[in-house]
Amino acid sequence: SLKAQLENLSQEEGRLCDEVEHMNAKVDHAEAELREAISEDAKTRDAQVKLAEKKAIMQRLQNDVTSLENSLPQIFDDSLDVLEATLDNELSDQVMAGLRRVVEDSQRDLEQGMEAAKQRQAQTRAMRTDAGEAANAHDLLVMRQQELDAKLLQLKGDGLVD
Repeated sequence: SLKAQLENLSQEEGRLCDEVEHMNAKVDHAEAELREAISEDAKTRDAQVKLAEKKAIMQRLQNDVTSLENSLPQIFDDSLDVLEATLDNELSDQVMAGLRRVVEDSQRDLEQGMEAAKQRQAQTRAMRTDAGEAANAHDLLVMRQQELDAKLLQLKGDGLVD
């Protein structure tokens, strides 16, 4: 009968509408995951740039520390040579006092330089730690990107996303 067919068609239409709504919800979810994946990819790239910047800073700091370590002993040796020459020539007390100031200044410069070197080494260690954390964050973002890519492929395979 037509009434039964009409009722069947109406039920089928309702079922199809529900299915379309369900499919639309899946598509919306897939689009949200895709947006999240794109955002995480941008974060990953930002982390890579920051990691490269920190590595460059660490290298500059290490070069500064090496340069400072190489120059400090020479400053001290030069001051010591001046003092020895002064003692050998029996210079006046005034010259000796001046030389003592030079030696003391050199010693203070040496100590300050060593302290600066220690601080730079501490900064280098901190930057190495930051670089390690950035690398770990990068690895996590890459794994999340791979998971989202796999989900997207699955959704495409299921015909839920184009």
